Amino acid sequence: MATHAMVDEVRLRRFARLAAPLLRSSTQQGFGLQVAQGKAGTGLEFLDLRAYATGEDARHIDWRQSQLRNQLLMRSYRDETASDWTICVDGSASMQDEQKWQRVCELAVALAYLLLHVGHRVSFIVFAERIVARIAAGRGQRQFAAISHELQNYLPPASGGGSLPGLCAPLLHGRQDVFLLSDFLRADLMREDLLQLCAHSKSLAALQVLARDEVVLARRGSSLLTDTESGERLRLDLDSRAVQSASAALAAHNAALQRVMQSLNIHFSAPRSGGSWEQTLMAHFGHR
Repeated sequence: MATHAMVDEVRLRRFARLAAPLLRSSTQQGFGLQVAQGKAGTGLEFLDLRAYATGEDARHIDWRQSQLRNQLLMRSYRDETASDWTICVDGSASMQDEQKWQRVCELAVALAYLLLHVGHRVSFIVFAERIVARIAAGRGQRQFAAISHELQNYLPPASGGGSLPGLCAPLLHGRQDVFLLSDFLRADLMREDLLQLCAHSKSLAALQVLARDEVVLARRGSSLLTDTESGERLRLDLDSRAVQSASAALAAHNAALQRVMQSLNIHFSAPRSGGSWEQTLMAHFGHR
């Protein structure tokens, strides 16, 4: 498969090999990552060819096509019980921090690669106050390239607009599994939007992505804050008490968000460490 500019192809392949068993185990645990049930006796269906990676099972090398194309090629297969997935990405102004958006792109690209590697059919949506990008369901290398290209060419606006994931709900045809990436920092906890997504999907998983300064307000002194939606600016003098208050407010918000997710049976994780995208997704799939 082609690779996103911010994600190394070797890392993607290694991650997919390690994460695929966790993903399958997650489906068996039934916490919101189910795979559609196929007919008894169904097996594997040829999907496409991809480049061989060191350490992969040589039994799946297509020697005829490898000789014709002068490179080692692996045969990819789709499990006939594979299901449809939609990745929904928050592209609103609240995501415009460069490091924050880069992390969202890394997670979305890696997730798409994993799901396509396993054989699922994947669609992709970027939302803000409206649907700003949509890729219909597909499989294989071309689908991964299309999702990667969309992420490479989209940047969240510097200001204005809201975050309305509920807009994705009417586009979820066939009750598929949904994975939602957002900062979830709306004061109302997005409860109504999440309800809409739950009503239109077979299962919903969600992962929170925050910028470093949204997790830890470690600096004291004078700061200039800008509201990404209105563009208004505010000079704020932070002392230790203000920093503690802001940290407590975020902790309270996320505790309430966790309760909402649990009440709706949404598999949710909110990583706080500076770990890699591999660690973040592996922890999400491995979390019970």
